Amino acid sequence: MLAGDSETVLYKRESIGRKAVGVCALIASAATVPFKDAIAGKVAGGVACMVLYFSIMDMSYSYNVKRFTGVAGALTLFIAGAWLALSPVLPECSASTCAAAYVAIVFLFLAAVVQATSLRFVSPRAPSVSSEDIFTRKRAEEVLQFQLRLDVVFAGLFTVAAIVMSSVAPNATSFVVAAFLQALQTAGTYVILQSVRRTDTRIEATYIESV
Repeated sequence: MLAGDSETVLYKRESIGRKAVGVCALIASAATVPFKDAIAGKVAGGVACMVLYFSIMDMSYSYNVKRFTGVAGALTLFIAGAWLALSPVLPECSASTCAAAYVAIVFLFLAAVVQATSLRFVSPRAPSVSSEDIFTRKRAEEVLQFQLRLDVVFAGLFTVAAIVMSSVAPNATSFVVAAFLQALQTAGTYVILQSVRRTDTRIEATYIESV
């Protein structure tokens, strides 16, 4: 396999891992809603929301920054899950809220495990969309197409989550924000992909005219 191809696969796996962490964080955040009055519940919900927001935005960081934020995220999720599990939330929960408490704890720990596992898929860099090399731009287009498909799926998922939580929770602002951020990310990915395609079309047209 070519080095460029392996980098593309690695970046795709990194994107999938980031979205998987986001799904776990979304479920954990929703499950902590009944415990917003408890400190452990607030912390767990806040951590889950921040991890969710971070999983949505596809930003270009250096390899070392990605590794650091991945380790920090996994540790923070684990600590939040342990704090919630050891807090009075479980002993004091009612028949209607105990299931939510266990779901929140399980998915906080699961998000931490997925985040830690995803460290092996950290990509040094995404293929540059502005590269002069046609093969690099083609790989960039392939990555963007894959990213756009992921973004569309999760835009729908987060929109449904925002609608559901708005109907069952007194304050669903964090879920609405998540849906909005994912919509922005989807639009941004689409715009960049179209720009790459237009550039490639112009280059190909120029080449054909010069032949």
